[in-house]
Amino acid sequence: MSQSSAGLALPPVGPLLGAAYDRAVTSVIQSWRVSALLAVIGIAIISLPGMANSTLPNVLLFIWGFFAMANAIRLVFDPAYKMTNLTAGHMFGAQLIAGLTVALLNIVGFVALIRAGVQNDLSWLVAIPGLLVSIWIYVRWSCGAALGARGTPASRALTASWGLTASAFWQTLVIQGATFIAGLVIGLAIGGTARLILNAMPGGTPFALGIYTGATGLVLISQIYVTQATALAVCMWLKALQDAQPAPPEPA
Repeated sequence: MSQSSAGLALPPVGPLLGAAYDRAVTSVIQSWRVSALLAVIGIAIISLPGMANSTLPNVLLFIWGFFAMANAIRLVFDPAYKMTNLTAGHMFGAQLIAGLTVALLNIVGFVALIRAGVQNDLSWLVAIPGLLVSIWIYVRWSCGAALGARGTPASRALTASWGLTASAFWQTLVIQGATFIAGLVIGLAIGGTARLILNAMPGGTPFALGIYTGATGLVLISQIYVTQATALAVCMWLKALQDAQPAPPEPA
């Protein structure tokens, strides 16, 4: 166990992430019907003419996010947990508020960059604090979706997440950053391998479409796995933060 800046006993982040990615394998396999269905739909979408660059697979990952969170809560908190329309709404509300807030901050930074390019001034400096603040808010609210999925209304879930992560910002940042990098690296590795195979084949090979489709399907499956691992890591970290909080004083 390690001590945070506020003296809270928290588990080391590395083993926690390792356990989350390990347990995600079993969780995805147990939910193979849902994950396989989403993968098949995603592959079918990108196989249609003109749909190669469709964003619809991202919608499928969004849907999977609810299944992944429910799986994570069952593994970490309550084996009998079932997500309802209400808890799904709380989870979505927390995600929506956090997403819109971060997006607005990033839009301000993007506008500052455009202005700097047009006016040739130093307004681009506004983008830097905007990016930092958006990362800070995203990290502090990162447990909100899990709290919402467990039944806490969205605004209260974000407030609770803000308090829980107050003394564990850097560890929480590492967890969020590691899961983001994992998804990016896996996707780039699969895509890069597919391009190497295609470049090694003679031009006009009839297998090109199959290789591209298969690679895109593998990327989607890998993102399903990373999404599940992320939900598990967030729930495991949330439980650690809640367990580390000092017990309320006994009533006199």
